[in-house]
Amino acid sequence: MKMLIIQKDDIKSKKWRKAAASFGIDVIAQNGSAIRGPLFLFKTVLQAKKPDGYIIRYLNDYPSFSKTIIRTCSEICLLITCWMLQIKLFWICHNVDKETDRNYPSISNFRRKLVSRFCERMFVTDTLLEEKASHIFYKYQNKVDSISFGKIDVRTEGNGDNESVQFLARQKRESLKRGRKFISVLCAGAPNNPKYLHFEYLIEFIDKSKDVGYDIGVVVAGAWDSSERSQNLLTSYKNHSNNLVFEKYTSFSSSFIINNIDCYFRGYDDYSVPFSVYEACSLSKPVLAMDNDFLPTLIRHYKIGQVVDMEFSNIETVLERLLDLDQYEFETFLKQNNWSVFAKRLLPFL
Repeated sequence: MKMLIIQKDDIKSKKWRKAAASFGIDVIAQNGSAIRGPLFLFKTVLQAKKPDGYIIRYLNDYPSFSKTIIRTCSEICLLITCWMLQIKLFWICHNVDKETDRNYPSISNFRRKLVSRFCERMFVTDTLLEEKASHIFYKYQNKVDSISFGKIDVRTEGNGDNESVQFLARQKRESLKRGRKFISVLCAGAPNNPKYLHFEYLIEFIDKSKDVGYDIGVVVAGAWDSSERSQNLLTSYKNHSNNLVFEKYTSFSSSFIINNIDCYFRGYDDYSVPFSVYEACSLSKPVLAMDNDFLPTLIRHYKIGQVVDMEFSNIETVLERLLDLDQYEFETFLKQNNWSVFAKRLLPFL
């Protein structure tokens, strides 16, 4: 059996690991900080066996300059170790054009160039991203490949369910009394990061929808912090009666989303595949995407939602089409893009 080490023991690694086992690949997830990569690799070699490959994932940096330098040195050490031990290095390039956390752009670019040079293969998270990656990493475009995420398991519990059900029911009841149309929306993510455009445009989305006869009830959830952006958004949301805002980490059960949410509202300022798209499709919910960067290309190509332009000039047409579920191809998307693609694409290089 082939053996791989993968950074970060999150839900994505767990699902890839489970799917890879049926292909004869044992995937070991590295817990904790990525800085510990070289130590984890040495420990695995001494206690188990030499892995056939090591998978680097996110190349985010830190607000701390010294910690960012330490992370960079750790990665250089990791690359040298893999080269010396003849362990193949792979990179899952979650964010093609830039990392999500990029406090020191010049260092971030250096690290991305370094990993792209020394990796055996770099995997973007959808075939539609290969062209962009080949352009950005043009010197190593022959290394560009793609994998995917897959269907999300049913979540049976959610600490935000009860309050959200009551809020949306009240909003819908009041809207219908006024003879208006009502759409319920889930808006979640990291509001402190400018990458997540849907937070920035949420109030405008609500107001523009109101102008064309639609009331939007929004459940807003995210990891709020003390940053100016985060606090300004939080204040604006609280002053708007259409929003139910959760100020700390909140989970929602699959049954709540299926029975109470009409769509996911998303917008991104980068070239990446949001995991929430897979969650939405797994629950047969369309994604309403802002027309910026890669996400609208994904939505249109796979027919899994609607795209609203940045000025909301097509908002009426989009909302009229949004809830016609027969037009969407959720199952086709999930059949084509599944967790096993990871193992199938890696196996020839092990």
